[in-house]
Amino acid sequence: MSARTSLLLVLLLNAPALAAPPPPAQAQEASAEAQAQALLEEGRVYRDQGKLKQALDNFEIVISSFPGTQAVGQALLEIGRYRMEVDSDTEGAREAFEQVSREHAQSAAAPGAYYYIGLLTLDQATSAGALEDALAQFSRVETLYPGTSWVPRALQASAQVHRRAGRYGDAVALNRRVSLEHPASDAAPRAQFEVGHGLA
Repeated sequence: MSARTSLLLVLLLNAPALAAPPPPAQAQEASAEAQAQALLEEGRVYRDQGKLKQALDNFEIVISSFPGTQAVGQALLEIGRYRMEVDSDTEGAREAFEQVSREHAQSAAAPGAYYYIGLLTLDQATSAGALEDALAQFSRVETLYPGTSWVPRALQASAQVHRRAGRYGDAVALNRRVSLEHPASDAAPRAQFEVGHGLA
C-alpha cells in the first residue's frame, strides 16, 4: 500500500461526524417543528381573513399532533384569544393563558399570556385588590420579558389600571413613557390619547 493510499484511508476514517446526515430522530424533530410552525402561521392567516373556525382548527391540531414543539405555546395563546374575543368564554381563555404561563414560560408566547391574564383581571375587577392583581400581571411582562413587543402594551394597560384606581398622574406618566420610548408600538396611539384625556 502506497503512502498516499494510507493517508487517504486515515482521512476518510477520521472525517468529522458533522459531515454525516443528522440522525433520524433529529431529522424527525426538525420536520415536526417545521410542520407545527406552518400550521400555526396558516392559522393566523385564517384568523386575519376572518376564517375563525379554520384558524381554531389549525391551532388545535398544533397542540394535539405536535405536543413537543415550540409552536404549542403560541397555539395555546391563540386559542385563549379565540375564547376571549369570539366565544366570550372568560374562564376558558384564562385557562389557556395560564397554561402558557405555567408550561411555556420560556416561549415567545409567555409575555402575551401574562398580558391577557392582566386584561381579563382588569376587565372583571370590582375591588382595589383585583386592580392590583391586574397591575402585577402587567408588571411581570416587563420584568420577565424586557425588550419584547408586549412591554409597551403592558405599560399602556398598567396606565389603565392607574386610571381606574384614580391615580391619574401615574397613568399619564406611563402613557408618556409608551409614547416616548415605544412610538412605533401599536400601544402608542392609545397612550397618546390617554395622555390628552388624563390632562383634560
